[in-house]
Amino acid sequence: MATGGNLTPTVGPHESQYTHTEIAAAVEEAHAHGLPLAVHAHGPQGIVDALAAGADSIEHCTFFTADGVDADPAVLDQLASSGTTISMTGAILPGMAPPIAAMRQRLGAIRANHAALFRAGARIVCSSDAGVTATKPHDVLPHGVSGFLSAIGMTSAQALVATTALAAEVCGVADVAGTLEPGKDADILAVAGDPLADITAIHDVVAVYARGRQAVGPA
Repeated sequence: MATGGNLTPTVGPHESQYTHTEIAAAVEEAHAHGLPLAVHAHGPQGIVDALAAGADSIEHCTFFTADGVDADPAVLDQLASSGTTISMTGAILPGMAPPIAAMRQRLGAIRANHAALFRAGARIVCSSDAGVTATKPHDVLPHGVSGFLSAIGMTSAQALVATTALAAEVCGVADVAGTLEPGKDADILAVAGDPLADITAIHDVVAVYARGRQAVGPA
């Protein structure tokens, strides 16, 4: 957790909690064990340090300052060309605003920066920060796919790939999940509609299969 979070009682989200040297040591240790390292970073210095240390993914990546949002265009370009995954915690229940005032005030700037990252070719997945507030319950992720990813310019196909194949790769499970291929787990979401034509079709769930066994849907 390279920087504080919006709910951290002693350190602001723009303030760093670990140095570049400390993050680099964590990256080295994780990679020595064959594991990826995800770094929570809101503040610009935390983001820069995580990028320089070779973090596999950066969670949030909001570029919070003490009173706003300030993303250096050069850093955005570096992020886009680095191969580091940007995990955008953009999922929120429809019609609800972030309960934290700082997030409400800065959401437009955050989305603009994330859109710039997407246009520049950054590796982007949508995540949820699920459970952190009432606006982000544990089943909120699909609303990030249909709402946030489309808001930063992704097509429906790009949003679906970012949430399946790319997300599985980032989590280190692409050998068994993320795509429908022989030898992989048969994890299938069936919906009543064409999500390529209308991404909101992902909310009209007909059935869910987990590892080939039906978990949700008609008997």
